[in-house]
Amino acid sequence: MARPTRFGPGICTRDNQTRPTTDFKVGLLKSREIVDTRNRLLRVVQAESFKDEILCIEHNKEIAKSSSLKLLNPLLDDSGLLRVGGPYYVKDRTRNRITTKANLCIVVRFATKAVHLELAVDLTTDAFLSCLQHFVSRRGRPQGMFSDNGTNFVGAKNEFNDLARLLLDTEHEKRVTNFSSREGINWHFIPAHAPHFGGLWESAVKSVKHHLKRVIGESRLTFA
Repeated sequence: MARPTRFGPGICTRDNQTRPTTDFKVGLLKSREIVDTRNRLLRVVQAESFKDEILCIEHNKEIAKSSSLKLLNPLLDDSGLLRVGGPYYVKDRTRNRITTKANLCIVVRFATKAVHLELAVDLTTDAFLSCLQHFVSRRGRPQGMFSDNGTNFVGAKNEFNDLARLLLDTEHEKRVTNFSSREGINWHFIPAHAPHFGGLWESAVKSVKHHLKRVIGESRLTFA
């Protein structure tokens, strides 16, 4: 059995888990090693608590209605971690029964942690720029903006793949860059495959999901 990682001076690295005890590496932990170890622990806990749900997702089967994750659109990311997401469903008119998917654009101010929400009709450049323009008109022009890199959005659900394609599209990048330049905004992307660099807005996403789920529940809101 692998020896547990020690924290502090002279700590063992995660590579020691696959090495004999006589050939341990010694040194300070790197951020990659901490993230990988955390993900391993999360996978173990999730496998114990949501074994049936994970098996259903892996085999593209419907999750049981009795599952607590059923309404949260669970998926497995590229690290094998169980995550929840999914778009929100809205109606065009009050009496219209037809619902369409919508997504939230979340903007967080680094200095005060204030959160601004915008509703995006779809995952297109026009919808994204519309959200950005509305944000600027309401809150003013920021000097710089940070966002995820498109390669971070890899998962089993089409929504993540669509978002990745949008952010990696050269035409989308060109239009966003032109808009940002006209508005005097410097746009920055975090490193690829490094979602922990966006911990501030990931925390905001978690809070927004927590409150919206409890406020909206099963309701279908109108877009207006």
